[in-house]
Amino acid sequence: MSFKGLVKYMGKRLKEPAFLVISIIFVAFCLFSSVWWIVNFRASYLAMSALFILFIPAICIAEYLIGMRMGVGLILLVLSVAAGGILGSPFNFYTLFPHFDTLLHGISGVIFAALGYMLAERLFGRINTRTRFVGAIVMALSFSLAIAVVWEIHEYNCTLLLGMETMDDTLVDYIKSFVLSGTRSEPTILEGITHTVIYYGEGKSFVIEGGYLDIGIIDTVSDMIICTVGAVVFSILAIIARRLPVLNKLLIPSVTRYESDEESVLADEAAVSMQTAE
Repeated sequence: MSFKGLVKYMGKRLKEPAFLVISIIFVAFCLFSSVWWIVNFRASYLAMSALFILFIPAICIAEYLIGMRMGVGLILLVLSVAAGGILGSPFNFYTLFPHFDTLLHGISGVIFAALGYMLAERLFGRINTRTRFVGAIVMALSFSLAIAVVWEIHEYNCTLLLGMETMDDTLVDYIKSFVLSGTRSEPTILEGITHTVIYYGEGKSFVIEGGYLDIGIIDTVSDMIICTVGAVVFSILAIIARRLPVLNKLLIPSVTRYESDEESVLADEAAVSMQTAE
């Protein structure tokens, strides 16, 4: 892989009308955000908005190095999540739209499943048999779930070690706990919780109105469930895309380079032989 080859590939990619239009819109959004935070004197959000412009060359670099090509639909999803990162905390979309974070996690599930599907083809050869297709779907689901777990571990470490608040808290009015009962055979159940009083420090207290505060567990598990739903949605779309070329071109990443054409051919022949034996 040469630098000249990379530059040539990026130039070729930007000559594609759809990719160019999407790139211009995304860069314009990032620049608008940057100007907004210059005016409002928020250096951290300014840096974030400016750095996110690098998503465009990052997509091209990843495609070139891995030897794959993402369709327009998948690129839109990737840049939507990137834009969501800017809109979420800086522009307070997480508060204005309660399900905004859920939407981003669902889209992320689709994206990572698509990359897992591509990874299966990149590692094991062209997906041209039913067995390979099933294997690619399993890889897509597994890869998406693995990334979801890694992300939640990252959020947990940021909260625990760095003092950041990355795990959303949830008010609940119901608790079932073995700790409160002192036995593992029968939990204590508290229902209809209206408020919680917390005593801390030197005689200080804080009243949480509306129930008991769950500190991140519900958010963590919900995010992983939503990511799983996104991965399942991709799997269903991948099945449909096998008979619908337009959807396949939009959503399914295509491998543009194999490690060895000879190895790929041999693998294909072996797969066909196995299918025949079955």
